[in-house]
Amino acid sequence: MNIDRFSGAFIALMGLLMLYVVIPFGVESVDVSGLTPKTFPVWLSWLMVIAGVIQFIAANKSAVKMPSGLLRIVFLCSSFALVIYVSSFTGFIFISPVLAFVLMYFMNERRPLWLGLGVFAVPIGIWLIVDVMLGRELI
Repeated sequence: MNIDRFSGAFIALMGLLMLYVVIPFGVESVDVSGLTPKTFPVWLSWLMVIAGVIQFIAANKSAVKMPSGLLRIVFLCSSFALVIYVSSFTGFIFISPVLAFVLMYFMNERRPLWLGLGVFAVPIGIWLIVDVMLGRELI
């Protein structure tokens, strides 16, 4: 499978995931006529499904092959999913420095000052602004 077909199938599957999992559980239902909070996300999800299927069907043999760094991408995506899952139990402030370190180290950041700022200062700043000042819950 070439990269064009793979990306088309991935986009279509993400659209279906949004339609049948994320939107029903993440968007509240309102009993009104006209536009509801689900209208725009549902339209965009159907657009993703249609565009992904068209890309999958219309893709010609591409000179671009699967990237060798695909394993790195899978590792990062699974790290993000694991951190989001674990942070629902532990809280954002405890798990976000771990994710920041993994991400920064993965991107070859080795300078101690920037690692320290990215691992400690940025998550604490995000937590202070969103959770303390705005009163919103992170994850």
